[in-house]
Amino acid sequence: FVLRPVPVEIGAVPAIVPGLDRRYDGLVQTRVWEALCADARTAPGNYRASLRLNVDAEGRLEAPRLIGATGNAARDRAIVAALSGLRMDHPPPPELRQPLLLVILPRERVAGRACEAGAAS
Repeated sequence: FVLRPVPVEIGAVPAIVPGLDRRYDGLVQTRVWEALCADARTAPGNYRASLRLNVDAEGRLEAPRLIGATGNAARDRAIVAALSGLRMDHPPPPELRQPLLLVILPRERVAGRACEAGAAS
């Protein structure tokens, strides 16, 4: 997973905010990973996808959008359904720049953890 704020202007480099707590990015990655691993159709490993995410004031993913399709329309729909309304443990910090861009890469492209055995049923 790679999670970054989407630059406002094309080609713009996001400013690094001194003292910004990046733990919320990790929380979003973890919750998305868990949601995708819960379904064999969406379990990461053999596809690439790009997602645009917004976290509302309650800590829920709001209208997640697939901006880079996986090549499988049924999986694309399942990914969006799995992430729609997904709750984080707490609301985002006020300094979190949104939307967030999350890229899921195939395991052969990058080292990464696999879904837990039996998690995707």
